[in-house]
Amino acid sequence: IDEEYRDHYYSVSSEDYNGNESDISNTVTFSSMNIDNSLIPTEFSLQSIYPNPFNPQTNITFSVPEYSKVLLEVYDINGNNINVLLSGSMSPGYHTVVWNATSSPSGVYFIKMQAEDYISTQKVMLVK
Repeated sequence: IDEEYRDHYYSVSSEDYNGNESDISNTVTFSSMNIDNSLIPTEFSLQSIYPNPFNPQTNITFSVPEYSKVLLEVYDINGNNINVLLSGSMSPGYHTVVWNATSSPSGVYFIKMQAEDYISTQKVMLVK
């Protein structure tokens, strides 16, 4: 049998923060499958934020080519960090975060993305 299509068998258990472990599960079968690599980006990217100008929310789309820690922050025109939209590990792919700025005043803001050695900033305008 071709290794790519061979079934794999696993048993799983879980452990909580206090060290309590669950019973081991029944055997789970996993069959390998081909993954379309065109769905995985080749580089980090902060794409165009849409809509811009916006009221009261906007979509922030970005790409991650490998498992990475991603930080997505909002800064005001004075350079003050006013919101951390995302801080954590992300899987490879295209991701979208919605910023709801209902409680923020109208004005110009900067969205900053950091991942590995990649840093990108885009300007957005909230118009109420």
